[in-house]
This record gives sequence, structure tokens and C-alpha cells, in this order.
Amino acid sequence: MSSTYIELPQSNGGSLSGVDSFNGRVGTVVSISGDYSAAQITYSNIVSGIPAANVQAAIDYLANIANTSASPGFSFGRAGVVAAGTYLQCETVPSNISGRWVYITSAKVVRVYVSNEISSTFDIQAYYHDGNSVNLTSLGTVSVVAAYGGAFTVNWSVPTNKQIAVKVASNSAKNIVCGLELSGTNL
Repeated sequence: MSSTYIELPQSNGGSLSGVDSFNGRVGTVVSISGDYSAAQITYSNIVSGIPAANVQAAIDYLANIANTSASPGFSFGRAGVVAAGTYLQCETVPSNISGRWVYITSAKVVRVYVSNEISSTFDIQAYYHDGNSVNLTSLGTVSVVAAYGGAFTVNWSVPTNKQIAVKVASNSAKNIVCGLELSGTNL
């Protein structure tokens, strides 16, 4: 990109300034498509609060938010005393029979949260599958230790068009609720 900037004196003592040439164009230079990249255009974040100083940074920031919040999460639960080896339910169906459908691409379970009526120690194991307990594949396990629950940061990849199941893997829990927060792209 090359340009020539000129400043001409005026009879009233001031000066007139402007661009004489830009990218090989001369005379009255008007911008055209491709003159500037998004990174070269300043961005005011006063209203939005987006942490960006240029348009490209603002676009990248919004794209990252879109990619990380494609799904708010899935929840599972089961009433009563839930023994080791028991799958939590989606509505009223055991999640190994009919789990939560993963419809986003590049899906990852990024957070697991668990609540339990009593303070106890138990493991929660998550799986993906094709439905009706076919091809159950472990995603990972989190451990609640002498507590009413907890939140855990994980990084478990889940294929698109699979179902997710969750079970109490060890010991027992009472009136348990478990949630999985996913990230991915909703395209």
C-alpha cells in the first residue's frame, strides 16, 4: 500500500490537506474494496464492551463466543438412593437407553456439575453411545469426595450424532442431579 499525502497553503492562512495518490490511484482518491483489512479499521467498544481495538479482533472475539457456547448443557438425574452401576435418567428414561443427543460439531464436555442430597463420596462416569446401550464408550470420570456435590472442569471430546449417558460408577448417591456443559460449533 503506497500513498502520497499533500498539504496546500490557503490564502486565508490555513491549509488544505488530503491524499493525492493511493495504491496507484491518483487525483480524487476514493477508497475501494480491499484497501483496508479488518485489522486496520479501528473499533470503538464503548457501547458493546467487547475487548477489541479493531474490527478483526472484535470478529474473532465474537466467533470464539459462538464456538464456545453452542450448548448450555445437558442434565440427568435420579430420585432415591442411587447405587453404583445405575444410570441417571433423561426425563424418566435411563440415559444408557436414550441419552442426550449431541447435535453440535467439534463437541467437548468442558464442565461437569453434580448435586446430591447427602454428603457422600462417589464417582460419576460419562459415556457416549448410539442408543439402547449400543457402543457405550467412556468419556471420563469425576469424583465427588465427602461433599454434597461439586463442579469439575474436563476436556472430553464427543462425536456428533451420538447420545450421552451418565451413571454413578462407585458407592451411592441420593436424589442426584448431574449436568454436562458442552462447547462446540452449532453449524
